[in-house]
Amino acid sequence: MIEGTDGSLLAPLITKTSVLKGFHPDACRSNYITYVREVEYEGVSGYRFEAPEEQFKSPKSNPNNWCFCLNPGEDFENCFEDGVISGSTCHKGKLILSLAS
Repeated sequence: MIEGTDGSLLAPLITKTSVLKGFHPDACRSNYITYVREVEYEGVSGYRFEAPEEQFKSPKSNPNNWCFCLNPGEDFENCFEDGVISGSTCHKGKLILSLAS
């Protein structure tokens, strides 16, 4: 499912409880970021948002990521480990990997 924007625009009045969603076409997925902490940069206060680790977990750890396996199966044996997803299903069989740091 495609959720979010291309990331160039954000809704006004973002709060600590906001979940910011964006779609990344190369990774073939929607991602989201959540509030982590308050920050200050050159005297301007703001909120720091980061991607939760669960987005980059293997389907063995997070079954919601089942569609990022090379050949999804019931036991997830053809899936990469945490931190690596395959975008090959939407790139006509080409192996596209996304690595989380």
